[in-house]
Amino acid sequence: MRLPNINTRIQRTSAQQMQIQGINLTEDYNPGQMESSHGISANKYPYITTADQIRQIETGIPDGYQPISMFAWEKLFVVSDEPSAKGGYKCYYGSKYCGDVPTLDGPKQYAVVNSKLVIWPDKVYFNLYDNTEQSYSLTTAPLLAKVISGTVTYRKAVTS
Repeated sequence: MRLPNINTRIQRTSAQQMQIQGINLTEDYNPGQMESSHGISANKYPYITTADQIRQIETGIPDGYQPISMFAWEKLFVVSDEPSAKGGYKCYYGSKYCGDVPTLDGPKQYAVVNSKLVIWPDKVYFNLYDNTEQSYSLTTAPLLAKVISGTVTYRKAVTS
């Protein structure tokens, strides 16, 4: 068997590789260095990907006030620096006012026990499934939690 002779010239290609070296914010950058990286992320290292779109979340806090501490359960719980008429500072759960904490001392620690969200060091709790605009002191709920002297041991969640 004989194949026909084809006189068409085949164009050869050459591979080109470039090492990406990162971002260089000076005016003296080399090939492979980025001068800016708006919208580029290294979250999937060693690959460079586009950054996720940043979305603004609704906290329910009025303009002029800032969130102090946040906790996500079924909705977002936010402690704000907005003063309350009852004394203390307003808290929002799912963008709705749900009660007050006495201080802005931090860092705040949260624990969900059954349907209650407990906040330390404030020693108050909120009923997550009740629409009352009230926080309760732990002294009014001795069966929910009892603060005693001694050491409390807990495990820290492992993040990967």
